[in-house]
Amino acid sequence: MTRMTDTSYAVITGASPLSVPPLERRRFRSAALTQRDATSAHAQIVTFAAEGFGMASTTILERQIARIRRGHLGCGERADYKPGASVWEDRQAKRVHRVPFMGREAQLPRDCRLAAFLWECYQDNTADIREFMPCDHAETVEVARSLKVRHPRNGDGTYKVLKTDLLVTKHEGRRQWVEAVSVRLQGAGPLAGQSELRIIEQFWKRHGAAWRLHLNDGLNSNWARNLDFLYAIALRPVRAGEGADSPLVQRAVLCALHSARHMSVRTACEFAMKEKGLPLRYGLNAFHLMLAAKHIRFDVHCRDVDEEPVSALTIVDTRPISLA
Repeated sequence: MTRMTDTSYAVITGASPLSVPPLERRRFRSAALTQRDATSAHAQIVTFAAEGFGMASTTILERQIARIRRGHLGCGERADYKPGASVWEDRQAKRVHRVPFMGREAQLPRDCRLAAFLWECYQDNTADIREFMPCDHAETVEVARSLKVRHPRNGDGTYKVLKTDLLVTKHEGRRQWVEAVSVRLQGAGPLAGQSELRIIEQFWKRHGAAWRLHLNDGLNSNWARNLDFLYAIALRPVRAGEGADSPLVQRAVLCALHSARHMSVRTACEFAMKEKGLPLRYGLNAFHLMLAAKHIRFDVHCRDVDEEPVSALTIVDTRPISLA
């Protein structure tokens, strides 16, 4: 059997060796080509070239819209929600987070978005969070014109599809509403993307939804680190540690917190565990589990939850927590 070289393949197909896709070169190296095979291969190359020109003729905006429609991005709720973007689309993000949430994976590039997400999760009236909700492109362009501000553009000059960082569903009794949240890193410099924020704000106001700007320091603030720590336990309660799920330990800790209002949490847990002949870590682990389950409320801005005065805590539920 004659082995085909790159040059002979190019001669038969009428293409330059460098213009032939490597995959196609490998495909035809294993056997000699008949004239019929050569004609078929030439037709394939023409098709590939036509498709390439077709891709080049579409704009970034058209590809963005096609991707949103094809993937139903921004559609659904809770576990069925399809985020309008993935963590990899933010090329300037130094860290990205894919967080389990309501049976799906929330896409949160940048620490500031994760911090805002954790804050909304901790609120009692939060029913759902949808990240990267795409805004209607034609409407945002119209809003920009009415506000007389510059609409963000893609690299090829076409208008960008703007996305809302978080769309939070709130509830109170039977009443339910949504709040649009844009997230930015807090700093001394000028706020990035001010025109984009104005457009998104006006867009949601037109739809009857409240809009607000959430500024934070990422995971560099006490409240963000505290909520990050507790969210990990809420996802997998076993992370609370040994003894956390023991009803005996939980009752002892709650009893100590009720009676020792002038002590710190650590000291109260130490007394409770010493009385039961158990290690201090059992009491602290149980305390962390009850915080994660929101059975005990605390000042999220505190520096160290274990050193908080007991008087700063609010016990809202005394039922034992199981890891099952």
